[in-house]
Amino acid sequence: MLLLRLAAQKEQPPTSVLGSLLKQVAGGLAEIPVRIVQAFRAQKNVIGGRRLGLGEIVEMLHDIASSRPTFICIDALDECMAEYRAKLLDSLKQILHKFPSTRIFLAGRLHIRDEVEKHLAGRLEGSGCIHNTHQG
Repeated sequence: MLLLRLAAQKEQPPTSVLGSLLKQVAGGLAEIPVRIVQAFRAQKNVIGGRRLGLGEIVEMLHDIASSRPTFICIDALDECMAEYRAKLLDSLKQILHKFPSTRIFLAGRLHIRDEVEKHLAGRLEGSGCIHNTHQG
């Protein structure tokens, strides 16, 4: 299971958020997939280093989700900047599209419900799956 609390990462772009998830899951694997090892080695060989792109990170999460049950939990989604939240939700939709058995739990204030439903259209397990868990 991958868990990320966004409250402390309000201004983090989706590459940082999903990169943190990737780092969490890779650190817990008995054997890291070759593709992930190669990508990180290639990144280190670039002068000054290079960050992985959002597409690369999503593909690596695909690799992991294809080989084991995957649960992604993201808390305080409403505290993520709207621009970044949209890209993050689109990336999660890509993962769900390719590997529908992946389970995603999102927590946040109710005001982002419509946005979540828009980005994850057709991927939600019923209209009652978003609940108000925060007071205020």
